[in-house]
Amino acid sequence: MKKCPYCGAEYNDEARSCPADGTALIDQNSAATRKTVTGLWRGVYGYAEITLNVRFALKLKQSWSEGFEGKVMEDAAEGMPGTGAITGYFRTPKIEFTKQMSVGYFRRKDGSWITMREHFISAGYKCENELPSPPINYRGTFIDANRVQGTWIINPHRIRLDDRWVFSKQRAAGFWCAEFMGTELNTDISGGPSEALYDKSLLSPQELEAVENFEVENMGTFTVPDAERIIGKFEEEGIAFEINRDENAGWSTDPYSTFGGMAKLIEIWVATRDLERADAIIRGDDKV
Repeated sequence: MKKCPYCGAEYNDEARSCPADGTALIDQNSAATRKTVTGLWRGVYGYAEITLNVRFALKLKQSWSEGFEGKVMEDAAEGMPGTGAITGYFRTPKIEFTKQMSVGYFRRKDGSWITMREHFISAGYKCENELPSPPINYRGTFIDANRVQGTWIINPHRIRLDDRWVFSKQRAAGFWCAEFMGTELNTDISGGPSEALYDKSLLSPQELEAVENFEVENMGTFTVPDAERIIGKFEEEGIAFEINRDENAGWSTDPYSTFGGMAKLIEIWVATRDLERADAIIRGDDKV
């Protein structure tokens, strides 16, 4: 049997795409053979133009539940320096995780890297401590037991410095893919994936839109209970949205709920095309 990774509908082995949403179907038996993501994964990512050219390695360890943690390192030639933290959840055939580098960098015109702190100090601003990179949200679907691909998104965010200057950064998004290299975690990341495993045809129309044609507006910051209520209504109404989380603890939610983890405040961004309906929901005009 084959399954649509977007809507979940099942079809016979001869079917190639879902008639409801056009998404390419995945062999259910092949993808379902993966039970854990523990081990080394080697992959590559790129931006919206689908130029996948930054190699990376994930070293993951799954807990007894569907949650997992790990580290990420990017190739020195193209990627960001340092080691980042990974936290996520895996439920065949879907995977979702957040990547955050402990030290954030900007890229100079000559291709070299400078830390965000160094950049702001050189511009005359006060910045006592290193600044982490913004969280990057990864989502993917397994093509088979050892290959996964999907999208990544950095939501619009603000950088606050010691002297209260705030810098805004626009949304960024792109594509990624990775393959399982085994349980030996000492393998290096040179070479990237051993084959060209990225297949755009396997992405749903919604995934493609999230990267290529998605403009958003900031609707404000909300407490977790309020955000859950608002986003629940967004989902009922088919309103496209994204979130930023304040990870300074204070509230725990189920890993497969909207927020998946610890958060105190939730910043909500809504697709520009849905702005009017979203605003009505937040104002309470339709009894949120």
